[in-house]
Amino acid sequence: MGEPKPGLVWGATTLLAHVAGVVATAVAGGPVVVSARAGQELPALPAATERVDDPPGSVGPLAGIIAALERLTGRADAVVVVACDLPLLTATLLSGLTEALSADLDAVVPVVGGHPQPLAAVYAAGVLEAFRAACTEGRNGPRAALSGLRVSYVDFADGVPFLNVNDPAAFTYATALATDV
Repeated sequence: MGEPKPGLVWGATTLLAHVAGVVATAVAGGPVVVSARAGQELPALPAATERVDDPPGSVGPLAGIIAALERLTGRADAVVVVACDLPLLTATLLSGLTEALSADLDAVVPVVGGHPQPLAAVYAAGVLEAFRAACTEGRNGPRAALSGLRVSYVDFADGVPFLNVNDPAAFTYATALATDV
């Protein structure tokens, strides 16, 4: 991308602040936590958004999910996980995933085109130990960490909300599709 994705300009804010705001709306006053590598510079976060550092020596998004789960232990029964490079997700979609999480499930994970989207999902707070064990076993990816958990995979025919802006062309395309930029 040429510069770190969290700080990319998205309308009147940054990509990270926009996504954090969407999550804040979806969780309706619940805590919002942003995880990042220790020492990683982040743009200004929305008020009441907390930052937590990934565990030292950890690699990948599962480490960030673990750090957020640790921060939210005892404060939230479920955690909405969203990568900062998914600007087209909506609070309505995320709220729907949260509502689909029941006591007999560990996670609700969207599926687009046959591909699970674990970085746009809802996890029960109780998955923390399973995710830690997955890391200890070398299963550092979120998809691998789902193995053995009770997961509801929800198919989405429309992949637009899950458009990942990994390159300038995708970012430009997402900006053109967005209604709030």
